[in-house]
Amino acid sequence: MIEPITINVTYSADDYARGSLFMARRSWWIRYLYIVVLAFIWALYGIGLLFAGDGGRETLQKNLVVFVIASILLIIFGVVSSRRKTTSALRRRFQKQIDSSPALQESRVLTFDEKGLSAQQSLGSGDISWDAVIEVVETPDDFFFFTASKFAQFIPKTAFSHVNDEQRLRDFLRDRFGSKATLLQ
Repeated sequence: MIEPITINVTYSADDYARGSLFMARRSWWIRYLYIVVLAFIWALYGIGLLFAGDGGRETLQKNLVVFVIASILLIIFGVVSSRRKTTSALRRRFQKQIDSSPALQESRVLTFDEKGLSAQQSLGSGDISWDAVIEVVETPDDFFFFTASKFAQFIPKTAFSHVNDEQRLRDFLRDRFGSKATLLQ
C-alpha cells in the first residue's frame, strides 16, 4: 500500500518538447531514419557501379572518396542539427499552445495512490488507473506512464519537492509493475 504522494506540476514548453521527443524516439526507424536514407543512397551508388559502363564506373570510383567524406559529414550534420532544430522547433510550437490555452498555463495537482494517478486543476480533472498503464519508464528528467505503446503521461522530476517522494514513487512502481517498470535506481 502506498501513502498518497501529491505534487504540483506546471508544464513548460521545454517539458512538453522533451517528453514528445522521448516518446517519438522510442521507434527505431525514427531514431535511425537518416541512416536508412544514407543506406539507400549507397545502394544506388552500388547499383550505378554495377550497371555502369567502363567510363561511368571509372568516374564513380574516382569520386568514391568524395562520396565517403560527404556521407560522414551528412551523418554528423544530420544528427547534430536534427536534434537542435527538432527541440527548438517543438519548444516554440508548444510555447504557442501554452500561450493560447488557459488549461495548459495552469498548474496541476497530481496524486499517486493505490488506484492510480489523479490530476486536478480548476479547469478540469482526470484519472489514470494503474491497470491502464502498460509500461513505466524513468529517464534522468521524467517519469513516463505509458497507456499505449507510443503515448504516455509524463511527470517532470522537477515537480517533486522532496527527493524522498520521488524515491517512494520509484519503490511503489517497482513493486506494482515489476519488469514493466524501467527505473534508474
